[in-house]
Amino acid sequence: MAPIKVNEIMTRDYTKAAFFYLKTNERYSIRVTEGAFCGYSFKIVIDQSAEGNVPDKMSEDEVLAYIDSKPGWALLSTIGCDGYPHTVPVGYFRVDHKIYMGCRDNTQKVVNIERNPRVSISLESGTTMPELKGVLLRGSARVIRDRKERLTISNLAAQSRGSKTEESSKTLSDDGVYIELSDFKMTSWDYGK
Repeated sequence: MAPIKVNEIMTRDYTKAAFFYLKTNERYSIRVTEGAFCGYSFKIVIDQSAEGNVPDKMSEDEVLAYIDSKPGWALLSTIGCDGYPHTVPVGYFRVDHKIYMGCRDNTQKVVNIERNPRVSISLESGTTMPELKGVLLRGSARVIRDRKERLTISNLAAQSRGSKTEESSKTLSDDGVYIELSDFKMTSWDYGK
């Protein structure tokens, strides 16, 4: 598709106008092509065909399928006591609209979640811009210590890996916990669409 050209006469604040176009038309890239000095006329090009500038979003079904495809480690971000993000790679699996992550009790991520349950999980794949896709999940997490509930989750994890559920009860550690993320908001991107 050919670029849409919009001619504007601007004197001092051409960047404000460019950002206005960017905010109101997020799916297009913007570049000033003429007269980038104050007091001149400018031509702003809003380009619908700029490759790789603005990714498409995935549908909810595509997001869930992407999560299930296990594109790599999930990056779990919690908030530390100093107010800064604490981001660590974790293994995960999904059951319905819940994400589970197993770890040892009293690790920094567990301590952070107990202090502030707001977390995010990021999954991303691709090595070049056209291949880049990912999801960001944001919500409240809870730490699960109850042995019976952990055994149930462990059996679900075994099923998701294709293992026998009776094997999981033998490997349930005493110092292990699960982190559960449910009722999360999803943000996605797919530069390949």
